[in-house]
Amino acid sequence: MKMGPVFSALVLMLVPALASAQGAVFCVKVGGDNLQTAQLGLNNDRFQPYIGVDYFSLGGKVEEGMGIQASLSLVVPHVGARYYFSSEPVRPYVYGGFFKAMASVKLDVAGEDMLDGDVKELLEDVLGFKGFKVGFGGEYRVNEHFGVGGEFGINLYSLSAEVKGLSDLDDIEIDDGWDDMALDLEAKVSASLRRTYAVATLNFNF
Repeated sequence: MKMGPVFSALVLMLVPALASAQGAVFCVKVGGDNLQTAQLGLNNDRFQPYIGVDYFSLGGKVEEGMGIQASLSLVVPHVGARYYFSSEPVRPYVYGGFFKAMASVKLDVAGEDMLDGDVKELLEDVLGFKGFKVGFGGEYRVNEHFGVGGEFGINLYSLSAEVKGLSDLDDIEIDDGWDDMALDLEAKVSASLRRTYAVATLNFNF
């Protein structure tokens, strides 16, 4: 079983539990990080575990001719924790977390799904990136219910996919030599990205 759907389901089940728990904290991030912009955590003095989910969607269609519809959606759950070095109003901390994207792609031409089987799985594997983030920050507790701060850290993204004989190519008429090469293709595709970021944070304590 792939870990992506299991991980996403676990995060979604934990969200209402954390929201109803006493000592919950809701964190909103503003600035240069496009992922993990909102988190829900437990405010256990110095140790603060958190979870969150991001969602991206893109779609389009061409109504003339055969009619083409395409869509892409990403659900990106994440989990992590902060550790505060002080209980004073000014609180430095370090943090770390893990995230995993679950991708869904669709391409319809004249009402027929063109991405069945191996091609669809390959595209979703390539788009299903995962990664870690680590960094440090500081929070100033304005009062018992509200705090402001900032973070600086690094995101590490990675993706991988296995390319095997693409059975969907059976329906494509090309030269026999190229067809045999495509169907016998086996390879592993991988890529990684590392980038730093800085954000401002707003923390609401319940």
